[in-house]
Amino acid sequence: MIRNSYILSLCFSLILFISCSEGEIINQPIDFSAAMQNCTNDSSNSFVFYKIKDDNKEFLSLNFTSTSFNINTIPSKPVTVPLNSSTNIVTYRAFNKVINGDTYFCSSIPPSDANVINEFISTNGTAVITYTLKTTTDTTEIHSRTVDLFNITLEGADINYRVEKLSLGTDEVVIDK
Repeated sequence: MIRNSYILSLCFSLILFISCSEGEIINQPIDFSAAMQNCTNDSSNSFVFYKIKDDNKEFLSLNFTSTSFNINTIPSKPVTVPLNSSTNIVTYRAFNKVINGDTYFCSSIPPSDANVINEFISTNGTAVITYTLKTTTDTTEIHSRTVDLFNITLEGADINYRVEKLSLGTDEVVIDK
């Protein structure tokens, strides 16, 4: 009787373990030391903030669409962008060859000669863009712009990265008075 209970418990545990698998979940840091860059397509109100790793074969990007955001103005409060898997997306990609960020992100048709060998796309989370006044003169104001990503899940082939906070980076915005 005890043996049957043991076997039944073992089978139930095995079924529960197999049925609850969501793939491998990794909670390791994503580290890109390169400077954050950006570009925009004014006709479609789409914006891209991106970083490329030192080897120029991997990048991390935030692409979003907004009718109220302007890349060269300073809003009065932080800009919050809800992330999803279709329009406001954080993407990690690795390529089989070196890519040029300006050509890949900022042209209307990106080059097609580089093959994606690894890709992770956000399914949720929030991007927050904040501005801090650094210096001011009689003619200009220089603001520091920081793009942070919160509570994101990046999904790839049977692997999910969950990140509580990831700083995409900081750049400067110069406003003429």
